[in-house]
Amino acid sequence: MVQRVLVPVDGSAHSRRALEVTLEEFPDAEVVVFHAIDRYDVALVSEPAVWDDEFPERQERAAEALLEEYRDLADGHGVEVRTELARGKPADAILVAVDEFGADHVVMGSRGRRGVARVLLGSVAEKVARRAPVSVTVVRPPET
Repeated sequence: MVQRVLVPVDGSAHSRRALEVTLEEFPDAEVVVFHAIDRYDVALVSEPAVWDDEFPERQERAAEALLEEYRDLADGHGVEVRTELARGKPADAILVAVDEFGADHVVMGSRGRRGVARVLLGSVAEKVARRAPVSVTVVRPPET
């Protein structure tokens, strides 16, 4: 029986769907919603991407706002979730979080890159699934 599920999120529809699936499939589990701040990721920061002394602080504020959105999503399902932030490369940070938070399952979204994009960019979900010491469920949103 799954007791604690780690749900890595990045603000995409894929990670939103991963949380929804977790809440549906593991109603009795403790859910840890996790975001890794990659120091080179400018996607969440709505302000100009200027690498100055305040950039890490802007990243952290954006990440906290992101986690608040996922807390609200869970609240809408009547479930309280724990949220956690870390800094580092997403796949590596997720693997550390599995141990740190005692997760026995990971549910995460995948963008489903194919071909050259997958070879060049890699896949966080694939890296985690290959290296995690626990079961990993990879979720894609339904095709429209």
